[in-house]
Amino acid sequence: MLYSNVNNVRWANQAQTIIDCEVEFEGIGLAPFSATQVDIHGHGSEIFGRAVAGEFGSIAPYEAPPGPDLDELVARKLDDINTAFSAAAGALLAGYPIEERLTWPTQQAEALAWLADSNAPTPYLDGLAVQRGITAQDMRERTLQAVQAWTAASQQLVGTRQALRDAVLAVEQAELSAEQARTALDAIQWPAS
Repeated sequence: MLYSNVNNVRWANQAQTIIDCEVEFEGIGLAPFSATQVDIHGHGSEIFGRAVAGEFGSIAPYEAPPGPDLDELVARKLDDINTAFSAAAGALLAGYPIEERLTWPTQQAEALAWLADSNAPTPYLDGLAVQRGITAQDMRERTLQAVQAWTAASQQLVGTRQALRDAVLAVEQAELSAEQARTALDAIQWPAS
């Protein structure tokens, strides 16, 4: 392809294997163009070679695109934390259909009322016991154990999420350089299980 003018020559990558420029092509006009030494088009490798030889002036240095700003880094980190929290909480819920989980507040209220007063009525738990073929006492005890286990596990998960969120927000409020903030945010991780 015939071309006449090549200007605004600059490296397009750190490795200096691609040159971005503007080229005046016959029949097309001025157009952005990227040239490489091994370009599949003859004019591409020719433009690269001539640019490296200095025929179009000095090649401007590569400029890395700007990284995300602090607000974006904070938003990403909070999203990562929330995603990890949801995955961990999901593991606690695995195996229980949503319809059953909708009964948990009722089961919890009755089990806690029974814990506070062994004479408290537990009609829902009693009905479950009948359907399961176990005693009402056994159902109450099993439900209370499940409530206590869930409470302990959810306290750990929610507390961890809140602590990590607080750490992210502290980085956001601190007067740190961009690199210091990035490093501090990278260090905030959901604990491995």
